[in-house]
Amino acid sequence: MELFPAQSRPLLADYYSNTSNEDEDEYYRSENDNSVTITKGDIAGDDIVTSNGSRRNRHQFSNRRTKRYTRCVIICGALVVILLLIYIPLFSNIQSRLVPIPGWGFNTSRTVSDYVFPDRDTTLIEPRSVCHSNFFVLIVVCSAVDNFSNRQMIRETWGNVTEFNYPLFSKIHSNLAGQYLDISELNLRMYADFLNISKESNLNESSHHRNYPVRIVFLIGKSKNNDKTGNETIARLKLESEQYDDLIQEDFLDTYHNLTIKSVMLLKWVQKRCLTRVRFVMKCDDDTFVHIPNLLHILLGGTVPIYNSTLEYFDAENVNVLASKNRLTQDKDLLMGYMFCFVKPVATVGNKWYSPLYMYSGDTYPNYLSGSSYLMSVDVIPKLFNASLHTALLHLEDVYITGICAEKIHLRRRQHPLFCFDHAHNKCTYRGIVTQHYLKGDVMRDVYSATMNLTIECAPPDKYFKVKRLKKRLKNCHY
Repeated sequence: MELFPAQSRPLLADYYSNTSNEDEDEYYRSENDNSVTITKGDIAGDDIVTSNGSRRNRHQFSNRRTKRYTRCVIICGALVVILLLIYIPLFSNIQSRLVPIPGWGFNTSRTVSDYVFPDRDTTLIEPRSVCHSNFFVLIVVCSAVDNFSNRQMIRETWGNVTEFNYPLFSKIHSNLAGQYLDISELNLRMYADFLNISKESNLNESSHHRNYPVRIVFLIGKSKNNDKTGNETIARLKLESEQYDDLIQEDFLDTYHNLTIKSVMLLKWVQKRCLTRVRFVMKCDDDTFVHIPNLLHILLGGTVPIYNSTLEYFDAENVNVLASKNRLTQDKDLLMGYMFCFVKPVATVGNKWYSPLYMYSGDTYPNYLSGSSYLMSVDVIPKLFNASLHTALLHLEDVYITGICAEKIHLRRRQHPLFCFDHAHNKCTYRGIVTQHYLKGDVMRDVYSATMNLTIECAPPDKYFKVKRLKKRLKNCHY
């Protein structure tokens, strides 16, 4: 008995004549874990008769293959798109970071000793008697050559350390008495030689009413003008130095992209002139306000009270200013300021902080302190200076000094909530901070006047302040 009727044979022959060798093989299909065998003898027209008697259209098998291929194409296409989204910006970032920095071309030496000359005296102008006696804090203000008005404004405001000194601390914070920790007698005795006090005296009796030795100096380089304007600038600098005796001029071209050279010159000058005469050194810019009474109180082991306008600078760890753990007791290996964590190099050419790939090839900078102001114990000065002599220069001075060089010598950077990077607009904020940035001209004078106006009463945080206002500490950003 024939499986197919005679009239179907031409159709079957026509089918086989149009199929490939693969179509002539046996077909296998798994369904519900039961193997169903389909042979070429079961094919009739457009249908396939399976061994269990059911019929399937032969085009169903082709459709399944097509769907599988389509899925593969879609998945592969999606992967390609994802990879492009990831790598095109990265490639673009690399490409854009190939533009050189003005003054620091691809072939320009970045060996620091080629510019600071560690074994040579490069000082052109310096104070006559800056380190003939001991100073508790030496504040070196990095200023541009032509910033005469900025320097004068500092001298007339917070730089007048005869008036703006420690006796003002308790007066400024009189309405918050008892809401902060007083200075530590241990710190007073530890720094007695630099505070010009006797270790045998009753320290607590006189400590709140005496001025402590703080000195302000300004560090500049040479003018880039060699014409009549440059000569006038030189003449003005000499007069300024003679009048105020607080100017340090080093032998390098004073430009924005040479700020790293200026900061290394700072380290060199302190090491050569004042290393045994100073206990702490602060570096700051000439548009930074420094609250001298608060700075001294912190260095002497006390804490600054929190105002409602300064609450947002604190995090959950340091908001309790009555806890002894928040005293500053570290007298060595101290590098403290406003910390930046996990910062990526800027790839936008023309940006103030643009960083070309040939100067820094990493994806992320080491944690570093804002160059607007940072504080160092004096033992850190030679360590950072020596590290810089063996580290390729990067034009971003804060990243270079407090990030790359500090990381190289395993020096921990310490975050302090009251070293503030941003410019505050609430006058009460300036009472409770140590430094504030971006203050120029009359704004600096207004801030100083508001700080000195003891009739203004600034409010503390509410008893049940909102925790959301506290600064959130970045994960793995070790302060």
